[in-house]
Amino acid sequence: MPDLPDIPAIWLTGGSLFALLVAVAWGTIAVVSATLAEREHRAKAAGMPSFQELGAARASLEEARRQIAEEAERLDDIRRQVAERERDRVDTQHWRSLVEETKREYESLSDMAREIDRIREQFEDAAKDLAARRQEVADKAAERDRLAGEVGRLTRQRDEADDLTKQIEEKETRLGEIRRELATAGNEIEDRRQARFDVERLESLKGALENAIKELPQQVDALHREKSSLESELADLRAKEADLRSLRDKIDRLTDRKGELEAAIQARDTRKEELTREIENLQAKRDAATTTGGGIAQVEASLVLEDLQRPPSCLFHDADRHLPEPFRNADEEEMLDRVRKHLADLELRFDPRIIKRFHTCLKTSRISPLTVLAGISGTGKSLLPERYAEAMGIHFLKLPVQPRWDSPQDLLGFYNYLEQRYKATDLARALVRMEERSTLIPQDESTSDRVLLILLDEMNLARIEYYFSEFLSRLEGRPEPGVDDEERLRSGRIEIDIPSQEQGHQPLGIYPGHNVLFAGTMNEDESTQSLSGKVLDRANMIRFPRPKDLVAKVTQGAGRRADRFLPFETWKAWHRDPDALGEANNRIINGFVDDLNDQLEVLKHPFAHRIAQAIYSYAANHPDFQTEAGVRTALADMLELRILPKLRGVDLQNNERVALQRIQKMAEDRLGEPDLGKRIENNIRGTDMFTWTG
Repeated sequence: MPDLPDIPAIWLTGGSLFALLVAVAWGTIAVVSATLAEREHRAKAAGMPSFQELGAARASLEEARRQIAEEAERLDDIRRQVAERERDRVDTQHWRSLVEETKREYESLSDMAREIDRIREQFEDAAKDLAARRQEVADKAAERDRLAGEVGRLTRQRDEADDLTKQIEEKETRLGEIRRELATAGNEIEDRRQARFDVERLESLKGALENAIKELPQQVDALHREKSSLESELADLRAKEADLRSLRDKIDRLTDRKGELEAAIQARDTRKEELTREIENLQAKRDAATTTGGGIAQVEASLVLEDLQRPPSCLFHDADRHLPEPFRNADEEEMLDRVRKHLADLELRFDPRIIKRFHTCLKTSRISPLTVLAGISGTGKSLLPERYAEAMGIHFLKLPVQPRWDSPQDLLGFYNYLEQRYKATDLARALVRMEERSTLIPQDESTSDRVLLILLDEMNLARIEYYFSEFLSRLEGRPEPGVDDEERLRSGRIEIDIPSQEQGHQPLGIYPGHNVLFAGTMNEDESTQSLSGKVLDRANMIRFPRPKDLVAKVTQGAGRRADRFLPFETWKAWHRDPDALGEANNRIINGFVDDLNDQLEVLKHPFAHRIAQAIYSYAANHPDFQTEAGVRTALADMLELRILPKLRGVDLQNNERVALQRIQKMAEDRLGEPDLGKRIENNIRGTDMFTWTG
């Protein structure tokens, strides 16, 4: 039954009859509406199938749906199977093609492996053949070097034979002199006999002298026979030398001649022993002749130093040994201007500060006897000293240092026992003439009134301590210029190694005075030696930086020498003592030196009197010594030239790094050298060990 419509509440609130009637009417309407709805429903139901039919149809429909779903599943399975079979077929074809390709590649690799094995065998055979050929070349090279040495030894033997021939000729000459002396003695005996003074004694003396005279021709004949024998042997040696020259052109056949060469070596050794015995015999005969003649020893003594007394070319430029006139009243600043102009004329570019440094270092050679010019090759380290000397009127001698130098003899020379003479170097000859009141040359040949600059070029190719250490100590031991006391001069005198020193005579020596200046160049690379602490203590090291602007052309030839020379007296007059600095500048130096030494003590490298004196001397002799800025520049130079090179190898721990940073601040703030401070900073940044590279 359908629900009745709601009666408006407003109508029921009054409880009136009208309200009741309305309610009844409303209910009647609802009943009628429900009846009509039921009839409509029945009419619709009469045209529809029954409930059982609908259920059966529904069940049939569900079964059909199930079958359709099963068929769809079977169809999907069939589709998956077909897809899988298709994939299997494609995979099979793919793998079959891969197998075929792999098979072909394997067959190709087999061919390549066989080719590689063949090439490896060829390479091994070639390597063996190359090793054999290299060994053959090495053997031939060794044989060639041995033959070259043999030629050199035979050449020296020939020279020794020539020397022996010369000695024989000298002995023959002396024998003739002795014969004349004996004849003179015979005349004196005859005169005495006629004067009836001790007739019997004179007659016996005459007989002895006549017997000696009779024996002299026999000795001369013996010497002639020995000379002929030596000449014959010399001819044999020359023939052997010619054979050896031909062997150089036939070096490929040297192996077949091994036995012959060994025999030649044995013969050479035998001949060497024979020549040694002959030399001993000649020396014995010389001693006997000296005893007889009495004057040969004096002649030989004068010949020993003949080579040392020859004039060196560095002091005598012309063939007639003409020497120019001196500069008179030369002013230091004007002469420095001459140097700058000379360099400019030759198109040589040097930092003006480096020129002043070099000049000041040479002036302070009394305390720092060596000036070292260091840097990479090609920066003009060798050119500056030579051109400086040309402009200044200073004599110049360049000594190229050899890697084999290992003793002072390489600087001064040696005594040749075969020739019995002293073989001097240009340095020794120059030092003899530069020495004041030398006993080895006549005083009129002395050049002690001049200045000489010695350059040891590439001085660290050899160990400096071996060939120059003693020399450096002698230079440091020299007294002030003008001292004439031999006791005080002895500490600076260098002895000459000659046999007279072994016979109880007073040793001969050379004294390098303050008119001789020493400089050296050194390249800093893997082929050179570093400087020891002893050398650094006594040297100023000027570093030549890498040039910022490279030039395409540099003048390599020598410049024109000055037409006058710089007198040593003028050079001495340029030297100034620290008193010339004045009180204010001395206070600046005192404070800087004390503070610097405090930091160096932290670095375990404090300095003593020698370095302090070098700093004061450098500041006093700097061209700008009169100004405060010039003094600070000189102090910066000393820090860079003298102090920092000595700190090589310092471990940069906390305290050490702080000390170097304080030195850096001193350079920047107190000396006004920011560039130097920056370079110090670069040398301590990112490293555990300090190595000053400038």
